[in-house]
Amino acid sequence: MLSRTSIHLLVVLSIASASRIRRSMPLEKKTVVPPSPDYFETKVNEVAGLSCDVCLKAVYGLNYNVIRLKKGVIDMIQMDCEALFHGQAEDIAQCIRVMADKVEKYYNKVESFIDTRHLCVQIRMCEASELL
Repeated sequence: MLSRTSIHLLVVLSIASASRIRRSMPLEKKTVVPPSPDYFETKVNEVAGLSCDVCLKAVYGLNYNVIRLKKGVIDMIQMDCEALFHGQAEDIAQCIRVMADKVEKYYNKVESFIDTRHLCVQIRMCEASELL
């Protein structure tokens, strides 16, 4: 096992040898060729297109999860209404209808906020002209 002093000495020696190597190497001047003017425009457009695709896929996934949640809630409502009004078919049907209408009403409010194309344009991940 190396002592603390030995480790410190190794670090100092490695730094010193690295600086000697760096000083012995001749400095080379490299000519840098500037990229063509359309290089940056192409790269920016590729990145913008990629971010738009990622946004669209993410919001599609969000929409899918919200729809699955809605379906799951309606299934739970049906089971709860059947358990609450055991054997009373009219009351069960009315309970399911009232609660499902509430869920549908809430979903319709949320749906306008998570419209895929509108949301990605609104957060400036996509151009409006791309999605029309």
